Amino acid sequence: AIGQGKTMISPLHNLMIAATVANDGTMMTPYLVDRIEDAYGRVVKQNKPTVIDKLMTSDEAQYLTECMEEVVDSGTGGSMRWSSYNAAGKTGSAQYDNSDNVHSWFVGFAPAETPEIVVSVVEEVTPVGTFLVGIELTSLLKVALSFFEERLLLLERSKTGSLVVDAKA
Repeated sequence: AIGQGKTMISPLHNLMIAATVANDGTMMTPYLVDRIEDAYGRVVKQNKPTVIDKLMTSDEAQYLTECMEEVVDSGTGGSMRWSSYNAAGKTGSAQYDNSDNVHSWFVGFAPAETPEIVVSVVEEVTPVGTFLVGIELTSLLKVALSFFEERLLLLERSKTGSLVVDAKA
């Protein structure tokens, strides 16, 4: 978990919050695998999306999306503004000891208008002062950018939106 003092949050919880914004205010139960298939392509296990709760109105989710788009368009997530899609995100840092040492994080979704992917990335032990380096891509944002681009490319090709894990592996 990351945090400041006694306030802690895990990357998964951070991802769930961003996904709630992306999902028009509805928080879903997370799962890591959509389905598992056997060697013959038969579905062995299929996870089904389940709602936890409606945590905010659609208007509130839209407002937060606009704020998160602004982070990418003109704020600390600006390294992503030249991508081929419009992303929405939030950057942050969390002190992990009594010095100025921090863990940096990014959470966001893309495309901002019709979200298809949400990511939460933590870069542990970020050197002081390197996270807010203007338009230089930090390694943290490079990871987020690669997740977005890879997933959106796969969706463009398949239009299924499914992550399949082969039971043979």
